Amino acid sequence: MEKAGCESYEVSSDKLTYTFHLRKDAKWSDDKPVKAQDYVYAWKQLINPLNGSPYMTLLAELNVKGADEIIAAASAKKDAKDLIDKLGVEAKDDNILVVTLTKVTPYFINALTFKGLVPIREDITKSQGEKYGVDCKTMVYNGPFVVADYQKGSKIVYKKNPKYWNAKSVKLEEADCPIINEQATLAKMFESGELDITGASKDDLARLKKKAESGEVTLVTGKENTVLYDYCNLQNGVLKNKKVRKALSMALDRKEMLDVVYKRNLPAYGMVGNNVDYSGKVYRKEVPEPLKPNKEEAKKLMAEGLKDLGVEASSVKIKYLLGPKVTITSDLSDYMTKLYKETFGITLETVFTPDDTTFYDMLDKGEFDIGGSGWGPDYDDVSSYLEIKEKI
Repeated sequence: MEKAGCESYEVSSDKLTYTFHLRKDAKWSDDKPVKAQDYVYAWKQLINPLNGSPYMTLLAELNVKGADEIIAAASAKKDAKDLIDKLGVEAKDDNILVVTLTKVTPYFINALTFKGLVPIREDITKSQGEKYGVDCKTMVYNGPFVVADYQKGSKIVYKKNPKYWNAKSVKLEEADCPIINEQATLAKMFESGELDITGASKDDLARLKKKAESGEVTLVTGKENTVLYDYCNLQNGVLKNKKVRKALSMALDRKEMLDVVYKRNLPAYGMVGNNVDYSGKVYRKEVPEPLKPNKEEAKKLMAEGLKDLGVEASSVKIKYLLGPKVTITSDLSDYMTKLYKETFGITLETVFTPDDTTFYDMLDKGEFDIGGSGWGPDYDDVSSYLEIKEKI
C-alpha cells in the first residue's frame, strides 16, 4: 500500500483515531490546492441520505464514528443534518485530516483506496448545482489523469494531468477507451491494431493465447476477487420456496458452465472470493465454500419444493433477467435454459435489456425472478462481501 494523497499518517494507541498529513504539493487540475476540507465535504456528501448514493452505507462499514446513527436516521426517514455535522471526519487545518472510528477496523487503511472516498470540491459542486458531473470539461481532477472527453455509450478519453503532484512519473500521455459490450468486437479491434489492450474470452482468448506463445502479443493473467451470482426474487412464484432456490443452485456445475460459456474464470461455490483477507488470514482457507453441485440431490429438492407449493414442473416459468444481448449473455441464457429444462422440466424465459441502465433499473424495481449480477469487493476484507447481504 503506497501513500499518495498523504505524506504520512499516525494511528492512535487504541487504533481508533487516524491522523493524515496531506501532501502540500497536491493540486487540483485548476491549480488550487487539495485540502483536508475537500475530503470532509466528500465523505459527508457520500453519507448524506438526500444524495441517495448507492454507497451511502460505506462509512458505516468502515466504522466511522457517527455513520451508524446517520444510516439509522435515514432508515427511519428522520432529518440527519445534525448527525452529519458530527460525523467522525475533521479537518484540523488545510493539510491535516482526522478520522475517528468506533471500533478497531484492520481494513480501514486498505479501504481508503476505494474511489468513493476521493476528495470533492465544495465550490465546484455548489456552483454547478444539478449540472455537476454532466460535462467532464467543467470538472476538476486531482489524480494522474483528467477526463478530456466523454461520449455516453461511446467512449471516454483520459489525458495526463500536468498538475498531478507526481506527474513526472506518469509516462502515459493519453488513453482512448471505447465503450463496447461485445467482447468479440473488442478482440477484433485489438487484432486489427485499433486497440492496444483488451480482455478476451471463449475462442478469442484461445486464439490470442496462441499469438502470445508466438510473441505477437503479450498475455497478462491474474486472479481477481469479483464474484458473479444470481439474485432470486423471493416475492415471486416458486422462488419463494427455499428448496426450489437451493435446487436451482445445486443443479449448476459451475466449472462446466465456465468451460462452455466463458472459457475462462474460476468456479465459485460461495459469495466470498478465494484470496480475500480476514484478520490477516485468507478467509477461504479458514471457511470452506458452502456450495457444491449435486444434480441428483437438486432433483429431489426441486420435487419436494414444488410439491410443497402444489405446482407441476411443466407449468413453471422463471423470468431470467440479463443485461444487453451479446455473445456471452446469449450463450449463458442458452446454457441455463437447457440445464433447467433437462434437469427439472421447468422453463427459463430470458429477458435481455437494451442497455445496462435499463437492466439495473429493472433489478432495483424487482422486475425479475432471477437476475444475473456480480460483486467486486471495495476493499480487501471479507466484510465487503458480507455487507451485501444487508443491502439485499
